[in-house]
Amino acid sequence: MCSSDLRGRPAARARPAPRVEPEGPQKQTDRSGGARQAAARHRCTMPREGRGTAASTPVETKEDDKEPKRRGPRVILLDASKREAFSAAAGFKRLFRRLRSSNYKPVNNRDDITEKLLETADVFVTACPQEKFTSEEVECIQAFVKRGGSLFCLSAEGGEEKTGGNMNDLLKPYGMSCQSDSVLRTVYYKYLHPKEVFVSHGVLQPALVANKHLVISGKRKTKRDKLSGEELKASTANGGGISFVYPRGGTLGVRRPARAVLSTGAISYPIHRTVCAAWEGKAPADAPPRAPRPRVVCLGAAEMFADDWLDKEENNIVMDLLFKRSE
Repeated sequence: MCSSDLRGRPAARARPAPRVEPEGPQKQTDRSGGARQAAARHRCTMPREGRGTAASTPVETKEDDKEPKRRGPRVILLDASKREAFSAAAGFKRLFRRLRSSNYKPVNNRDDITEKLLETADVFVTACPQEKFTSEEVECIQAFVKRGGSLFCLSAEGGEEKTGGNMNDLLKPYGMSCQSDSVLRTVYYKYLHPKEVFVSHGVLQPALVANKHLVISGKRKTKRDKLSGEELKASTANGGGISFVYPRGGTLGVRRPARAVLSTGAISYPIHRTVCAAWEGKAPADAPPRAPRPRVVCLGAAEMFADDWLDKEENNIVMDLLFKRSE
């Protein structure tokens, strides 16, 4: 070729870089399939709670349906709805604090007594009610005891005739009743008024003395030695073992199935008469193991646990033992 031809022909253009052809449909499909497999492997490694599968739903529902277990201290309902002469706001302030420091949860109640209210309580306490319980309230309280609750009734001298209540309607099915009398002392000892009776040999249940070492009350910070065998027999001889003062109280009428717990002793009038009694039933058939048994305790002198008398003699020990008995 001649040089003239080369000069007259335009210069050749530079070839562009070769284009990379996109992958075919088969390759894209393979890649997307690999992504799906990786995602599936990732889901397999996730915990079951995070997947949201249907299999996890029944398990959660089953857990939610379980009834929560009751925790915390036992609830003691101090009633004031019947104009009780002694309540957490009047006369039982020290008792209220003592119960709270003894791992209980005392509650001052002014509402009407209903089944819903008693479902929140373990022990129902009424002290010298000055208004009568209605028949519906009596049935509600007795049904509460039948379910495993505890009832603690406190009276005073003169009984229902003086207070105007009907506490005996609550106690009648359990073999107890409050009498319309008064306990007097026949000899002078420590206390000036004849109705402030000191009793040194009035224990009718040696189990109270045997459990005395479990009580740490008042200013005492050390446990007592447990009594057993001959020591227990010697301590409880003739009703001894616990001394208490019984101010302005009456006696109780007791018959089976109730049992007498404390008496007036031999130097009070009337002599050897019951002033505290208790009844204990069987736990309901459908109750869980170690469920509390239904219990009813009655004391003829509410003033024994009042602010002025709770720390006299061993009244605080009697209080602790009776509340443990009414748990």
